[in-house]
Amino acid sequence: TVRSPQMDADAIARRAESNIPPARYGRAYQDCNIALEQDARCALAYVTRATVNIEMQQYPEAIQDATAALKMDLHNEKALMARATAYVAQGQHQQAIGDCSGALRSNPSCTSALLLRAQCYLAVNRAEEALRDCNQVLQTDSRNIAALVLRSEVYMGLNRHEDVLQDCNTVLSYEGTHPVAFTRRAQALNRLRRHTEAMEDSLAALSLHCVELTKFSSRVAEVTGGEAISIVPTSSTALPIVSPAIRPINPVSDFSFSPVVSPRDGALQASPTLSVGSGLSSLSDSPGRSPPPKYQQGEGTPIKPTKQQQQQQPDVVSPTRDDDPFAELAKWSSTEPNYTSSFTTPTRRGRGPTTPSYGTAPSSSGVRVVAGSSSAFDAESPTSRTGTTNRPRGGSLNQGAPPPMETSSGFDVEITGKENVITELRTCGKSLGSIQSLNVSQCGLTEEKLAEVLAAVPNVTTLDVSENNLSNLTSICNSPVASKLVALNASDNPITSLPSVISNLKSIQKLELYKAKITELPPALFELSTLQELNLFNNSLVKVPEQLNKLTNLRQLNIGSNKLITLPPAALQGLVNLEMLSVFMNHIVKLPPLRDLVNIEILHLHTNKLREVPDIGLHPKLKEFKLSQNQLTSIPLTISRDNMPNLESLEISSNKLTVIAPKVGSLDGLKKLDLSNNGITELPDSIYRLPNLTSLNVQGNQMHSLPETLGELSETLAILLLTGNPLETLPASASQLHNLNRVSIKNTPINTKEASAEQRAQVEQLKAIVSRNSGTWIG
Repeated sequence: TVRSPQMDADAIARRAESNIPPARYGRAYQDCNIALEQDARCALAYVTRATVNIEMQQYPEAIQDATAALKMDLHNEKALMARATAYVAQGQHQQAIGDCSGALRSNPSCTSALLLRAQCYLAVNRAEEALRDCNQVLQTDSRNIAALVLRSEVYMGLNRHEDVLQDCNTVLSYEGTHPVAFTRRAQALNRLRRHTEAMEDSLAALSLHCVELTKFSSRVAEVTGGEAISIVPTSSTALPIVSPAIRPINPVSDFSFSPVVSPRDGALQASPTLSVGSGLSSLSDSPGRSPPPKYQQGEGTPIKPTKQQQQQQPDVVSPTRDDDPFAELAKWSSTEPNYTSSFTTPTRRGRGPTTPSYGTAPSSSGVRVVAGSSSAFDAESPTSRTGTTNRPRGGSLNQGAPPPMETSSGFDVEITGKENVITELRTCGKSLGSIQSLNVSQCGLTEEKLAEVLAAVPNVTTLDVSENNLSNLTSICNSPVASKLVALNASDNPITSLPSVISNLKSIQKLELYKAKITELPPALFELSTLQELNLFNNSLVKVPEQLNKLTNLRQLNIGSNKLITLPPAALQGLVNLEMLSVFMNHIVKLPPLRDLVNIEILHLHTNKLREVPDIGLHPKLKEFKLSQNQLTSIPLTISRDNMPNLESLEISSNKLTVIAPKVGSLDGLKKLDLSNNGITELPDSIYRLPNLTSLNVQGNQMHSLPETLGELSETLAILLLTGNPLETLPASASQLHNLNRVSIKNTPINTKEASAEQRAQVEQLKAIVSRNSGTWIG
C-alpha cells in the first residue's frame, strides 16, 4: 500500500510530538520542518512546532505557527490553546481569552482552557468571570487543586475571606504541604484579624524549606522553559536560610505564585515568578493603604519613585506598628518598608489593584486627565519597534495617581470603555478646545460617533482610537484635526482599506494601523512626507508599492505578519533615515538589496522563507539582526565586522545551517549569538574568542563536543544553552566560565543516567558555577 504525502507528513508530525515530553526540542523542530516541507498544510506539524517554540520561549513564532494551523481549521483546539498560552506569556490576556473561548466552543469541558481563561480574566480585573470558570471546573472535578487555588485568589480579590479559608482548607485536606494554600489562608486569617492563626500558617509555609522551593523552581523552569525562581532578600539582615540555587529568604516574606497552563500537558502550573513581599506585616495592611512599588525581577535594587512622586503619595505606615501582632517578626524586614519587593495585593470589588499608578504623571504637553479605565495597566498593543509591549492605560483619579497640574499648553485626556464619550469629555472639567492628546480606545466608536467627538476637540494633535468599531479612517481624515495630527493610533479596528483623503494628514509623524484587515496601500499614503513611524503589523497586505521609497523621512517601518511574498526592488531605495525595519512573519523568499539603509539599527527578517541573506552592504549602526526561522543554508561573508562593526545581537536559529563562516567571529561587538535548531556540528574557534559575548545558544544542533577555546569566554559568557545536542564531553576549560548564570544541558548524553562518572563530574562542576551565581540550571 502506498501512503499518501498527507499520511507521511502526519506520521512525521506525530513523531515530532513524541519528542516534546523528553525535551528533545531540536529533533521535534526538525521533524516539524520536514513534515511541512512534505505537506505545507499539515496542521499537526504547525501545532507541534508552536508547542516547541513555547517550550523554548519563542512566543511570536509560536503565535505564527498556531495561527497557520488555525487558517486550516478555525476550531483546532490544540492550536487555540497553544496560541493562548503564547499570548499569556507575552501579557496579551485579552487575545488569550478569545482563544480560550474558541477552544471551549470546540470542547466545552476543556479544563485547561477554563483555567487559563480564568487566569486571564483575573489579570484584567474581571473577577466574576474568573470565578465562573473556576466554578465550572469544580462542578465536574471537585478535587481539582489548581482550580481551588485559583478560586481562592479570586475570592481574596473580592474580599470574600471566609470563602478563601474554605478553599484553602479543602486544598490542604488533599495536599497537606501546599505552600500557596498556607500563604493565602494566612492572608485571609489576617484580614479577619485572626492574627495568631495567620502567623502559624505563614510560618508553616516558610518551614517548607528552601530545598522544596528549589525543587519547585526547577520544575517550573523545566515545564515552561523559563528561568528558575530567584528569591530576593528584602534586607541584608534576612536570616541566612540558604540553598545552592536561591538566595536568602526573609522569614517574614509573603510568597505569591501565579498559575499558568503548561504548554506541554495543559496542567495548571505556577509561573516562573516568585514575588517576595514586605513581610507578614504587609498582610495586615488595611484597605486603602498603598502597597510599595515593585522590585525588578531578579534585581536587588527596588524601583523607587521620584521625590515628587513620593510627596504625592500617601504615607505608608511602617510594618512595626504597635498594634501589629507581627511587629517582632517584622524587625527582620527592610529598614525602608516603602521600598521592599512586590507582593500580590487584593483587588477590591469593581476596581483594579490598589497599586499606585505613576504612569499618569504630567507629560511635557500638560497633565493627563484620566476618566474611565479600571486599571492603570490593563491593555496590550503592538508597538512600531517590537511588535508587542504593554501600553499604559489611565486609572481612576482616586487610585493613587498624582493630582492634575494646570499648564498653559493644554492637557491630555484618556477615556476607555465608555459609551457616551462626549458626556465624559464635558464632565472632565476642562476646556475641550485645550485638549491636545485624546485617547478614546475601547469605546465602541463608529465613524459617525467619532466624527461627533472630533468636532468637539479641534486642537488635538495626538489621537488614539484603537480597539473600536471603525471600518475606515474617513471621519478622521475629513475632520478639523486632520491637518494638526502628529500621532494617530487606529489599530485593532476592522479597517479593510485606507481612503485617498489620508493625504489630509499633513503633519502626521507616527501612524499606527496594526492588527487591522488592510489588504492594500493607496498612493495617497505615500504623500505623507512628514511620516517617521509607520506600523502595519498584522494586516493582510499581499504587496507593498514601490512608492514606499517616497517616505524619505521614515525612521521605523513595521510590515510584519502580513502575506507578503517579496518587496519591489525599488521599494526601500533612498530610505536613508530608516532605523528599524521589520518584515518578519511573512512568506518572503527573496528581498531586494538593503544597501541604502545606512542608518539601520534594527533589522527583523525572521520567520519568512528566505533562502539567502539579502545584499546587505555597509551598516555601521546595525545592532540587532534577526534571521531565524528561514531556509538559509549558509551565512554570507558580508555578516562581518567590516560591514556591521556595532552588531550586538545576531539570531539565525531554525534554519538549515551546517557550517558557520569564520567571519562571524570577527563581530567583536557581538553580545548575543543564537544558532539554535540547525544542523551545526561545530563552531569556528573565532566564535569562542568574541570579547563581548554574553549569550551563546546552540540548542538543537549536532555538536558532539566543545573545544578548549570555550574557556576564552570566561570573562563575559553568562548564558550557555546546549540542550538537544549529542554532547559526549565538556572541555576542561569549561570550569573557567565563572560568570555563568544560566545553563541548559537537557537531553544530552553527558547529562543522562547512563553518563559515565567523568561526564557526571563535568556536569556537576558546571552546575556548581551556576549555583554560586544564583543562576538557573536546566538539565
